[in-house]
Amino acid sequence: MKKWFLHICLFAGCVLSLSSCILDEVVDTDTIETSVELTLSYAGGEPISRDVSSRDDEDGLDYTTEAQCELTIDDIFILAFDQKSDKLLGLVEDLVFVEDNDGLYYTQKIKGRMRPQQVATNVYFVVLTNLNQNGIKNENGNAVTDLTSFIGETSETIYKNLIYNTSDGKWITNDKRIPMWGKTTNSTLSNGALINMGCNLYRAVAKVQIWMNGKQGIAGSDDNSTEDDFIITSIVVNNVNNQGYCASLKTPDPDIKIQYTEASVPNNVSKSSSITYTPLDDDVEYEIEGSTEKQEFNDAREAYSDFIYLPEHDITGGDSDVTITVNFTYNGEARTGTLYFKNYQTNEPWDVIRNHSYVFNITGVNSAVDKDAILQYQVMTWWTTFENPTLNFGNSDGDVTK
Repeated sequence: MKKWFLHICLFAGCVLSLSSCILDEVVDTDTIETSVELTLSYAGGEPISRDVSSRDDEDGLDYTTEAQCELTIDDIFILAFDQKSDKLLGLVEDLVFVEDNDGLYYTQKIKGRMRPQQVATNVYFVVLTNLNQNGIKNENGNAVTDLTSFIGETSETIYKNLIYNTSDGKWITNDKRIPMWGKTTNSTLSNGALINMGCNLYRAVAKVQIWMNGKQGIAGSDDNSTEDDFIITSIVVNNVNNQGYCASLKTPDPDIKIQYTEASVPNNVSKSSSITYTPLDDDVEYEIEGSTEKQEFNDAREAYSDFIYLPEHDITGGDSDVTITVNFTYNGEARTGTLYFKNYQTNEPWDVIRNHSYVFNITGVNSAVDKDAILQYQVMTWWTTFENPTLNFGNSDGDVTK
């Protein structure tokens, strides 16, 4: 399990600067608005990789795509909360993108204005993105269309009422943008001030990848033909939640590299019995956001990387397991194997946690020709790569399950 780096993604430190207005004439300060400018970044470390690997680790990068970090100005909301009471004071209005992003493709500057305040107030800002496209509902199942209706409510109350829905469970990023959340450090909101800060964004879903032998493929017994190779015909993800919080009710770790360590799941969440994906037995070119470089892999034989996105799932808290059924052919025979969210060394289950990328690396198949195959596989953990940035999956035995 590795951090989804907007990995993009999420990094930038927060910088606060306040400047007072110098006026040549007497002005009613109650009419002076506050200007707010935030630099949005995608959480994790170096933005190019959602996995926690370094940019110069050529074998391990999990490049982001444009669809995985898409923002539109009419679907971004900046909320100002009173730092002491944690209650919503209001929203930053008239948002626009600032074209000057200092040449960094993985950040986006946005600015707006706050209405005049009666007194200077210590605040923090929350950024929510891509709500309109995702059928946001409250805990009672009613549509949420106006965030100003929450003014005076605490952040937790608001977050509990921002639940996205995936309907059939399958998330196609080209058609549906991913909800994101971020929070700034504290600032002073006073009339006429200019607030300039940074804000890391966290995606509200996890990403799943399936690799075959480290993206190298698994050869069959016939050295003169590739038709005997390991070829995935379909992938079925079972027992997936259809809903999730746009903003987690858990507190992220202060270390941006660690991010969230617990799942945050709505009560009485609806589920999909299964979601089916069909990899193409063809080379697919992967665009790398902000770069002319591209990757090319066979989806069915080497890596199925940018297609499976899941809401959070509290497996360790007693929720039923999320499993991945892999239907494939090997040495010309149709087979089926199962992947589990668990530590390949200890068999301890893993939760599905937002903004993390889970890599299942299939290394082999049992030799017996049974319909139910035993797949030898390893699950990458995000913390391993800090110690070993070459994406070492551990020993070659893997986690053998059926």
